[in-house]
Amino acid sequence: AIQKLFALPQFQGLASGGPTTAAYFFVACNDAELFYLDPHVHTQPALKSTEIEEVKQSYLHTPRPLRLQWNSLNASVCGAFLVRSVADFEKLCEDLTAIDDTLFEILDRPLELQALGEAVDTDDGFTML
Repeated sequence: AIQKLFALPQFQGLASGGPTTAAYFFVACNDAELFYLDPHVHTQPALKSTEIEEVKQSYLHTPRPLRLQWNSLNASVCGAFLVRSVADFEKLCEDLTAIDDTLFEILDRPLELQALGEAVDTDDGFTML
């Protein structure tokens, strides 16, 4: 199911690691392995919008593809999605459910949460515990 995420237009990548390694950002995959960027290789400076193309050429690419076998992927993963509109969000929810409705649970309403007896901040529509 995770491999199918890479085909979604909203999917930006997967944050995880190997069995005993630090975090990586996986940006592509095939049937045997995932391809990733290692944020520990080089730290880029803050960017001005006019510098983006120049930086893409020099900082954002590793000298060779970095790979991790699927069976070495850490079980703790975090998917990154970029949603640009309500319609885009609704399409993402539909696609995630179609991929595996037992892995991705889409709720009809926000959860009612209480964090260890503390107030939950939901003023801006997001939940902060």
